[in-house]
Amino acid sequence: MYVIVSAPESFLLKRRRDSDAKRIQHPGIYRLRGVLTFVDGTTYEHEGVLDLLDIGLKTDTGSRQARVVFPNPDRVLLPGQFVRVRFKGTLKTGAILVPQRAVQQGAKGSIVFVVGDEDKVEMREIQATSWQGKQWIVQEGLHVGDRVIVDGLHKIAPGAPVKPVPLPDPGATTVPNAARSAPEPAS
Repeated sequence: MYVIVSAPESFLLKRRRDSDAKRIQHPGIYRLRGVLTFVDGTTYEHEGVLDLLDIGLKTDTGSRQARVVFPNPDRVLLPGQFVRVRFKGTLKTGAILVPQRAVQQGAKGSIVFVVGDEDKVEMREIQATSWQGKQWIVQEGLHVGDRVIVDGLHKIAPGAPVKPVPLPDPGATTVPNAARSAPEPAS
């Protein structure tokens, strides 16, 4: 089944800047795979493959269209159906994953609280760009090794002393508490 998708010019410009700045590694346009989500939020079990890309932008919408081919063995996909397609295959470099619950909204945008020198709370402005699972992808504002406070945010303030407790491995079953000892690189 052919699925036609449109990428807005703003997305394409950001993707170009990220590629030029080496913030993403791109496998090549025709090596991207598509994951289809229906309007009810369920995900289609088969991945699609990008097979056609318009050469320019549509002047009436300011977007570039692409065609993704999805297998349709059970005839679940229907002509005229509205779906969402997320492309996968690019690798973000230099990004850090932070649990969504750690990211707050401040006066100027997204912030996190980190454990700073002498185990005192510091507030950091960050650029959280998108989600991966239950985590934000942070492009700017954090460094590998920063200890991000995940729980107990209602009890802290900048400059307050804290006793950091490493966040357990997501696969482990222990009581979640206080701080992440080292943010993970995003993939």
